[in-house]
Amino acid sequence: YGFDVGNSERGNVLKGLDLGVEGMKVGGQRLVIVPPELAYGKKGVQEIPPNATIEAGCRTTIDQTESIWESCEDR
Repeated sequence: YGFDVGNSERGNVLKGLDLGVEGMKVGGQRLVIVPPELAYGKKGVQEIPPNATIEAGCRTTIDQTESIWESCEDR
């Protein structure tokens, strides 16, 4: 899924993903490893168990409106 950097404060993206992509340049790729306390914590959610560490491959792109997007896929 794609997201704008800074959306974790609004609850639209995991805090750990937001922090993990900080400083990336357009075209950059990064494996972001999110510890449970910056992901879903002790509760878990749907198929993600409690205290799970999340791994996501992320890349930075620009859309048609020149907005910079972070795109991440679970690994």
